[in-house]
Amino acid sequence: MKQVKRISALLLAILLVFTAIPTNAFAAEAAAKKQPTAATKITPSKSSVTLTANGKKQSINLKLNKKATGKVTVNVKTNKKSVAALSKSTVVVKKNKTKSTTFSILPKAAGTANVTVSFKNSKGKTIKKVIKVTVKAAAVAPSKITPSPASVTVAEGATSSVTLTLDQPADVATTVAVKSAAEATAKVNAASVSIAKNAKAANISVTGVKAGTTNVTASFTNSAKKAVTVTIPVTVTAKTTPETDVKVTGVSLSTTTPKVGDTITAELVDSNGA
Repeated sequence: MKQVKRISALLLAILLVFTAIPTNAFAAEAAAKKQPTAATKITPSKSSVTLTANGKKQSINLKLNKKATGKVTVNVKTNKKSVAALSKSTVVVKKNKTKSTTFSILPKAAGTANVTVSFKNSKGKTIKKVIKVTVKAAAVAPSKITPSPASVTVAEGATSSVTLTLDQPADVATTVAVKSAAEATAKVNAASVSIAKNAKAANISVTGVKAGTTNVTASFTNSAKKAVTVTIPVTVTAKTTPETDVKVTGVSLSTTTPKVGDTITAELVDSNGA
């Protein structure tokens, strides 16, 4: 009885070892063997891909140049899992078909990687193709906007330009709302300005209306749903009256040698035409 129990325990242990082996390990082993196809070429749906780190995945399928005469298993490997991971380690081409099932490339971090697809055809020749993968760093949403100049002093009726600059290139097209706290003192040329994707700056104009002080506010909500605001102090100075130059013309003398007490007649003319 004890011997029967030992045999049962041994069989159970062997069974557990086999069930613990991952399914894809069997698939990879199968792909290493000769496959039922005379295909001499394998073509991926994309030979190179450019992705964004932690962004959308890229689906890929493969095509043989000759039909499979049975189920063909194709190995899929990446040389840098940290940059480009894979959804599957193998794909299959069904009997009498040329196109494989789909696998996905998952972008993980900025960098480059190679994804190699390969199999052995019915003659034992290894057929392979490399897919070049470029992963770009994810764009960072702007979190600050800076005016230049930081404050504005402008005369009544005059206009001053202000440049609004983001701390990062815009990851999406961005609309910046612009508003004067007191339009009776100073006004802006537009209620908003646009900053194109990958751009950093836009200009606004501030016009003085009446002497005094106010604030102009520029604000937007970035792609991370964070509100970003900056306040620009504005001082409007009173319009100054230009000085008038006076010329003396048409002088009339009662004598050629004037003395104290003599009468001199002159016409005053404003140089501004008054």
